[in-house]
Amino acid sequence: MTTSHGGPGAADVTLRSWPRLGDLALDTAQRGRVGVIVGVPGEEGSDWLTYHLRPIGGGTEWSAAADASTLQPVPSPVTHATALEGPVHDRPGRHWALKIRVHHEDGSEQNCPLILAEDQAWRLIAQIRDQAASRQGWTAADILADTDEPPDDLPHVAAFLEDLREIGENCASAASAASAPAAFFAWLASTLPVTSAASLVITHLLPGQMEFLSALGHTTRIAAVLPKPKSANEFVLEETARVYRCDELDRVRFADPDWLVGYIRSRAEGRRVVLVDIGGYFAPALQELCVRLPGQVAGVVEDTENGQRRYEALPELPCPVFSVARSPLKEPEDRLVGQAIVFSVETLLRHLGEVMQGRQACVLGYGKIGAGIAAALHSRHVRVLVLDTDPVRQAQALSVGYASADLTEALACSDLVFSATGNRALSAKHLPLLKEGAFLAGATSRDDEFDLGGLLEPGSGYLRSSILPGVSRIRSQNGRSFFLLGNGNAVNFLHTSAMGSAIHLVKAEMTVAAALLAEQPHLPGFYEVAPAQRASIAAAWVDMFGPRPGRHL
Repeated sequence: MTTSHGGPGAADVTLRSWPRLGDLALDTAQRGRVGVIVGVPGEEGSDWLTYHLRPIGGGTEWSAAADASTLQPVPSPVTHATALEGPVHDRPGRHWALKIRVHHEDGSEQNCPLILAEDQAWRLIAQIRDQAASRQGWTAADILADTDEPPDDLPHVAAFLEDLREIGENCASAASAASAPAAFFAWLASTLPVTSAASLVITHLLPGQMEFLSALGHTTRIAAVLPKPKSANEFVLEETARVYRCDELDRVRFADPDWLVGYIRSRAEGRRVVLVDIGGYFAPALQELCVRLPGQVAGVVEDTENGQRRYEALPELPCPVFSVARSPLKEPEDRLVGQAIVFSVETLLRHLGEVMQGRQACVLGYGKIGAGIAAALHSRHVRVLVLDTDPVRQAQALSVGYASADLTEALACSDLVFSATGNRALSAKHLPLLKEGAFLAGATSRDDEFDLGGLLEPGSGYLRSSILPGVSRIRSQNGRSFFLLGNGNAVNFLHTSAMGSAIHLVKAEMTVAAALLAEQPHLPGFYEVAPAQRASIAAAWVDMFGPRPGRHL
């Protein structure tokens, strides 16, 4: 809009919406000096050729050119934002768009679209839920769902807005989206309660598998991460230690109640504590632990079948134990573990100038991992024998085409022997039964798969020599020998045991179980995450990682 004011040369002076009387302005001609506009060109009582500015708090005024070319606005700090319309989810673009009104300290307002990458949207939901205690009924569906009546305010988002790379006059946008795993666990965190409980986390430290710690750290205070000794990648350990305290994991010490009580007291600092386990490390001392720390042990979350068996073997459970070992969300991981074990064995064989194809293999145990091993071997044109002491599983193996034999016959004819029972299926007495030059590999830790403790002791009758990293030749006094792979431990960890995105399913379920224990007390006993919660995890995982053009799992 233009208008004319009386006075010499005053015709056709443009009235600007900014700067106006009372506005803050930065004057570049005054080396960035900031002042309040106290006079504008053409206004009565002011010099019509210039703007007049006065320092904040008073002082000597100065002038600026009438075209305001040296003046820049000084934004008033954001106090809060309110939602104007329901949000829209752009699934292909993996972002949310929400029309908001930004409120400033000086009373001014600004309408703009807020464009968020998916992981930023989940964090915003979590922040709203955590900080708006008076609105505890809010959920993710309340904020980010198509609705005719969206929440009328989004309190306390100033800090979140400041974290965005750009808040322009017309938009506030995120420069880039985080990785899918980070977004997945950011979503998960948005669904979990924030508690005062601590957690001690026994875990593999492997590339691509650590994002769950962010969600677990949202619902509990991670007092320490305890890396599994045989599966701690050096780089991942270094990165994890920058964020969390990392302590040494030792099964002997964890079986000592006196040591473990002192350790938990020092790490939990009086908080209720959730014990996140892989392999039953807490089982031997759990009874004494709960007696000496009454009410402090919130419970255990166990990942593996072997670990669950250790807790099941206790005379009486002194606390609740959530297990994901038999969860349907763990089945993809177990199948992939079987494939990873065969991959690692094949890699070691090729380093020795050998191949798998055409060989005879024996798989001891036809659980989920054993079944995965058998399938991976079959796909490589390996002849497979399967042995399982459970007649149901043995029948399952036979029904899909695998052969069987008694243990003595199977060991005598097999070039490759895989033990996936978790129950010490082979001991020193079985070694003379192995075929000359056979390769022996385990699916879990050496102590769980093999009873070979005295193999290298004086008088055992065996000598060991290292052939290459991960391969040892064990030779008896009569000259017969076999190859022990991975020193008897889970051979897949020689090559990081890559699981892909499927690993996030079970990590998410474990995190949910930890949150359930942290949020409210449970009676002693075995628990599983509810089917509805598993379904929510699976649906979010499919949405985040499911096949789309140009995307690979």
